[in-house]
Order: sequence, then structure tokens, then C-alpha cells
Amino acid sequence: MVHMGYGETWAKVILMGEHSVVYGYPAVAAPLLSLKMRAWVTPVASMQNNAETFSAADYAASNHTASDYDTLKTPNRYAAGSRSSRTVISDFRHCASVSLDSGSDFDSDSQKPCGTLKALNYQGSLSDAGSRFGGLERAVKVATEFAGYPGLAFDVVTDSSFPAGRGMGSSAASAGAVIRAILDACDVKTSEQQILKLTNEAEIITHGNPSGLDAATTCSRDLVAFESGDIEKMHVDMPAYLVIADSGIAGSTREAVGNVHQEDERDHAHIKSVMDELGELARASETDLELGTVAMLGERMNRAHGLLNELNVSHPLVNHLVDAARTAGASGAKMTGGGLGGCLIALAADEQSAKNVKRTLLHEGAHEVWIHSLAAAQADDEADAESTARPAVVSLA
Repeated sequence: MVHMGYGETWAKVILMGEHSVVYGYPAVAAPLLSLKMRAWVTPVASMQNNAETFSAADYAASNHTASDYDTLKTPNRYAAGSRSSRTVISDFRHCASVSLDSGSDFDSDSQKPCGTLKALNYQGSLSDAGSRFGGLERAVKVATEFAGYPGLAFDVVTDSSFPAGRGMGSSAASAGAVIRAILDACDVKTSEQQILKLTNEAEIITHGNPSGLDAATTCSRDLVAFESGDIEKMHVDMPAYLVIADSGIAGSTREAVGNVHQEDERDHAHIKSVMDELGELARASETDLELGTVAMLGERMNRAHGLLNELNVSHPLVNHLVDAARTAGASGAKMTGGGLGGCLIALAADEQSAKNVKRTLLHEGAHEVWIHSLAAAQADDEADAESTARPAVVSLA
């Protein structure tokens, strides 16, 4: 029995190891649990299915909130098979295909139902969403095939509290949330490792050759150490803060990775030396995080930014904001993510310093700034508060 499904992930930032991780070197990334990516899916009904169903738009009209969804799921709300809405329609494996859902479309030639998508500023047929949402279309495909419902169409709604195209893992987070929502809708329980595999299959459409770091971090509650496909979670309780600033400029991981690859072919010795050092910095940062040595981690962040700028993957505005953060008292600051825009991160030794850095970054042109505690208990408390307070956005209308 297939029903409405819900899934959620969150944003991430790479602390150390951008670009070098693609070449097999280590990287460390931090999940930002308070910045959520949520997905709701509604299966598209058929004319042969006489059961009544309603769409995400109908659910929104009843003025429910995210907390209403939370009460419908099991205590482990991140499990692939956790229950959400109990609106059930019958088995779709052998159904014919004309949509009953007023929000859905169907292919007049094949008479197969075509799911819709509402994400960012797009609303329409998923199949017509274009390459920008190719990863989400692929996420639906791999999830339905894995669940044993190949070809089953869904209306998909995503809602994010962080921007896309900024190196915060938006594509992996949205793909992961949709995959979790579909597995939830199909009552399929599976391992986290399998969900990560499915997410990376979707990410291939978006990034070409994803390292897997985004997929791993956007569903982890702990920092992630990643090397050559191996994932190790780090439970860090550091008395420090990350200040994350959005430059307001969309970056491009695919373009940046491609540019570095071309430069590697042209001057392998130079690129290898840069990657070697970035890898060493990332590995050493794991020790800094474990020991809580804020000053040392800040120095490594500063050096890493210099190396990434040497690879020409940063951006003039990001460089300006990095300098501003350091001047304002940050222990270290660097670009994060693929680059050519996107975000920067700054490390602050205490809350007051973090606030000073945030104020300065906003004054110097940052589009938006968030403060994230590296103290485990506080980070979890902030995430739980955000999950309860943020309203659901599920309307297809």
C-alpha cells in the first residue's frame, strides 16, 4: 500500500578538504542540523484505483504544520521506513495510468501518470523540469525502482531553509530527502548505507563525479571524516562556533571540479603538490576537532583557503568576506564547497566573537549569515527547535 511520504535531510559545509577529496584525499564536513531540507511525496493515482486520495496541496489547505507530520512518524524520524501520513491508496504495480490527482499530469501518448514538482521557483511536470532538477528526477527513479515500484509517479514538494548553489549540499540534501520520502511512502526500510548509495546515483546527474561526501553529511548528526569512499563519523564537542556566510553568488561544483581537472592535466606536478597539502591539512584538522584546539584549526583553515584560491576556485567577493571575517576576530576563515561563488565559513572561539563576525560579514556584503555551534548538545537543541517551529510548505497550488 502506497501513501504520502515524508523525508528530511539538512545542509552541510565542508570544513577542510574541498577539491582534494575528489582525488582521494581526506575531507571533514559538518552537518548544519538547523538548516533543513524537507520533501513530501504523493503517489499519482490511476483511474482503475477507486480509492480516494489527496495531494500535498489538499494537506496544506488543512493548515497542518511540520509538527503535525512529526506526530505521525515513529520516534526515529530519520529512518527510511518511518511512517508519515496514513492516507493510503492501493498497490500501483499493475495499475493503469490516468491521474486522479488534480495536481498531476499524464502523458497522453503513453497514458502513464507524470508526477509534478514544486521546488525553488519551479512548479510543473517533473519530466519537464530540465537539467537543473535532473538529480531530483533521477532520485524518484532510483527510489521507486529500489522500492519495487518502477515507473510509479509521485507529486513531489521540497522546502529548504538554506539556498541552493552555495556549496551547502542542496542537491544531495534534496535528492536524499526525496528518496527517503518515497521509501517512507512505500513502507520500505533499508540501511543508511543503501540510501547513501541511491543518493549518490542521483548526484551523478548533478555533479558528474560526486565524492559522496555531501550525501553522507546531509543525513549525519555528527561531523563526517571522509576518505576514498570511507565514512567515519566524529562526535565533536568543541567550544567554538562556525559562522557561515552566503556570498549571494551561485557557485558551480561541476565547473570548478572540471577546471581543476583540466589544470591537473596541464600541470600535474603543481596540482598534486596542492592536493597533497590540502589532504594533510584536512587530516590534521581531525585532530584539532578532537582536541578542541581552535587556534590551530583556524590557522589550517586560513592556509587551506590560500591553496584553494591558488587553484582559482574561489571568488573575489568570497575572498573579501574571508578577509573581513579574519579582521573581525575569526580564528580562521575560508571558502567552502566547490567554489566560484557560494559560501565561506569562519571559526569563532566564542559566541560573542561569532556575533561580531556575523555583523561584520553582513555589513561587508554577505547575503545571509548563520551561526552554528560546534558544541554537540547545543547544536542538537537548536536543530530540534527548528524542526518543531518551522512550518510545513507542501502546497502544490
